[in-house]
Amino acid sequence: MLAVVLLGLLACEGIASYKFERIRDYDRETGIFNGRGYDSDFMSLNRHKEYIFKRKRVINREITSISRQKEVLERRLEYLHGHIEYLDREIERIDNEIEKLVPIDDYSSNDGQRTADNVYTLIMSLPGYKEEEITLNARKGLLEIDAFHVSHDKPLVSYTFVKHLPDDVDPNGYWSYSGGVLRVNFPIQQNGNIISTKYISSLKNKVNTDSGMIYNKQTSTEKNFLHYFDSHITSETEKAKNSFAVNNGDVTTNNPLFTNKERSEEIDDNEENVVDIK
Repeated sequence: MLAVVLLGLLACEGIASYKFERIRDYDRETGIFNGRGYDSDFMSLNRHKEYIFKRKRVINREITSISRQKEVLERRLEYLHGHIEYLDREIERIDNEIEKLVPIDDYSSNDGQRTADNVYTLIMSLPGYKEEEITLNARKGLLEIDAFHVSHDKPLVSYTFVKHLPDDVDPNGYWSYSGGVLRVNFPIQQNGNIISTKYISSLKNKVNTDSGMIYNKQTSTEKNFLHYFDSHITSETEKAKNSFAVNNGDVTTNNPLFTNKERSEEIDDNEENVVDIK
């Protein structure tokens, strides 16, 4: 009896094991048993899942790194934007300073005005200087204007301007400087004779065409400001003036225009003060 029971139990176990193996090894796509088991499929799925997890972790690290780089670039762009705004303001400030140092209005009378007034007029905006800091040199066909200003806490500011004069303009004229505006008047010649000096001597500073008079004026002016600038500034200024002369024609031989404070003496005897350098 016991043997029969044991035999039945063994038979039942064999049938269950056979059925499980048959179901596990059955391939639904092909309709045949291909020998693959649940264990191998489960291990394959686990390996694929682990690969996906690792790949996701790598991608997350890359995304984090890219986000940090993006934040750094945004901060740099913000800094550059602010720096560009600062540079724009500085450029605007420098442009405004340059406009204050160079002529903004330069014109001479046209033919009709010259015929009526017999005067060649040059008006320039030249702010930032004093009258004694301006030197005018003239000769036939050419006018040179030099100005320099030195203060205690600021660098040397110098300016040189050269203008060609028409052939019929006599270099013996007058000039005045007031409110940052320089005005120069020259008489007009016809057949070598000055037509009129009606509007010429109304300006207080005479245009001097005597080259020997420039030395004393320049010497006294330079002595007043000599303690302000050192040899470096002096040398750089000379280099700039020499470079300007090379590029714009040599004006070092021009006859100077001196500042004549005694206007009445010049008006009284115009012929005595006019020096013809032809």
